[in-house]
Amino acid sequence: MINLKYIILASLLSSPTFAAYEFKVVSRPVGTTALTFMKNANVDEKYYNQLIDYAQLEKMAPLSTAALANVQPDDLRSLTIEEFNQLYARLSAGPMPLGDYSGYILQKPPVFNAIKKRILKQASLFPGFTSAMQVFTSTLGRSPEDALFEFVWKGKRFFPKDNLDQIETRTSFNLVSAGASKFTPDWISNKIPAGLGKSFIWAADKTSFLGLPMHVYCGISQVDTRRESIITDGSYGDDFSSYLKYTDEIVTRKGLNITEEYRMVRPGLYIGKAYSNKLFLFNVALEISGDTPSNQTVGSCFDGKTTR
Repeated sequence: MINLKYIILASLLSSPTFAAYEFKVVSRPVGTTALTFMKNANVDEKYYNQLIDYAQLEKMAPLSTAALANVQPDDLRSLTIEEFNQLYARLSAGPMPLGDYSGYILQKPPVFNAIKKRILKQASLFPGFTSAMQVFTSTLGRSPEDALFEFVWKGKRFFPKDNLDQIETRTSFNLVSAGASKFTPDWISNKIPAGLGKSFIWAADKTSFLGLPMHVYCGISQVDTRRESIITDGSYGDDFSSYLKYTDEIVTRKGLNITEEYRMVRPGLYIGKAYSNKLFLFNVALEISGDTPSNQTVGSCFDGKTTR
């Protein structure tokens, strides 16, 4: 008599879904280096139940420090979202960033246009955002969505712990590199209502200002829960004394509720993901700017290996 459980097992083994486990290690060029990924031509990457298990991935295709040493942000643009996720899942958080970092928007999901419209609709409810976008779009000739995503993810400055043991990051709006060098403090103060521009934190050379404060801490990744990631969380940005209600509120829990997670590729380069209300927006990268010193000390985030 044939046992029913063997019939079920045989049908599972022959099904297309089970073919997801037949992955092979594939090496592909990424910039000047080569990285390994797990591939299966029989699976569709948009179905999560067919993707590689990250523990299995790390066992079969571990990453070496040497392979990651020369990776540049632009090299990562050629990756698919699944390849990016496989790279990210094999990284550790590394030390907390410190200083100025340039930001890069990388892969976007297929539904990004729909997400973008939803975000713009919600963002338009904030007077400070509307005024700023009118200035940016009329002066730079960009659409509101391009202006929003370019300026919010242009770069970040990470501050050391304060007296409350909090780490803070702020978005760095570099006006010169954005083609808006005439955006001086006085010019912005005249364009944005109620003298709001006078309250911005300006760099010494007056070419960039800082906004959108976010908490920085170790937390659980939405991609890979085996180890922690560095989380930047704007939901309670109003905790900081320098918080500006009509502009900074857009990334808080009252607005878009922006959070990001990062892991270190190599010293000075972090990659991660940006979310709005836990909805995936796009992949991002942060690279240390110029000669800004970094605190490459042992990070406090759980790496999935050590015990606490």
